[in-house]
Amino acid sequence: MHDEGVNNLRCAIVERAAKDYLFLKKRYCKTKDDKYLRQLNRIIRFFRSEWYANLIFSVDGETMLELLDKKFEDEDSRKIQSPLRQGYTKIGGM
Repeated sequence: MHDEGVNNLRCAIVERAAKDYLFLKKRYCKTKDDKYLRQLNRIIRFFRSEWYANLIFSVDGETMLELLDKKFEDEDSRKIQSPLRQGYTKIGGM
């Protein structure tokens, strides 16, 4: 049971860092505020750190950052391409 709890904690730490990375990247792209960039850089350092490497053995930090960047770009492009987000209404006024 102890190993399961430790594994859950490891996953929760990385998941929180990933969510924070996506949130801060979105905020920085929107506002260009340096406070978001500083926080984003801290998370990037985390993913590149030995501490992260000791937490997660399956995905190295650089690969994780690439995956997060792809997720960010995919989410951003879906928002831009969606006609509903461009002010169009559904067919038939629905």
